[in-house]
Amino acid sequence: MNRPTGITVLGILHLIGGAVSLIIATMGAAMLGLSGSMGYMGMMAAGFGGIFLIIFGILAVIEFVIAGALFSGKPWGRMIVIVLSVIGLVISLVSIMGNPFSMLNIILDAFVLWYMWRPHVIAYFGVSTVSSQIMPSAESNSALDILKERYAKGEITKEEFDKIKEDLI
Repeated sequence: MNRPTGITVLGILHLIGGAVSLIIATMGAAMLGLSGSMGYMGMMAAGFGGIFLIIFGILAVIEFVIAGALFSGKPWGRMIVIVLSVIGLVISLVSIMGNPFSMLNIILDAFVLWYMWRPHVIAYFGVSTVSSQIMPSAESNSALDILKERYAKGEITKEEFDKIKEDLI
């Protein structure tokens, strides 16, 4: 199945986030290197540089791993994006009183959550429905199951799905 455009966009955004984190980590490393002959202020700059290097280096690796999971269709990549969106949504809701610009974060996180639950996105990541995991039937390839799968993959429209479903039932 082809990768949905929105997943490609999210993957690119994570790559950009990883690159920015890598640049900040590199700046931290530069602070470490330049601070050797600056006395007490140099020690403080070295401390901050070390913190930047570690924190933003780890963030860069995480961003690149998430991007790779999105590009390759790993189900855990989708779950990480969902968890991060929920966390971002909660933080934005809590901080909305002090920061009216967090409304933009709320809208973006809500959109990402909505998008990650679209049938074609779920199908791209190969996530099966809960009902089929709990109660597998003997006729797992019934006509209705195939119809649902085609709709989830985006091969047919809602109207086509409803018409064919009426014919089957």
